[in-house]
Amino acid sequence: MLGRPLRSGEEVHHINRDRSDNRQENLKVYADHLTHWMEEHYTDVARARGVANSNKSSKGSGPA
Repeated sequence: MLGRPLRSGEEVHHINRDRSDNRQENLKVYADHLTHWMEEHYTDVARARGVANSNKSSKGSGPA
């Protein structure tokens, strides 16, 4: 679909997570695994860390 073979290291992502759905509009090519992972998961991980840090700081702020 790209008009060329995948380059070494490139990864294909199925946007709807259905690996059998190879429609062009459902595919995205990433330059490498790290780029793929960061775009797919970084925001979720950062949000979870923010919530965890918020919970930690609120536990220590109660009356003595």
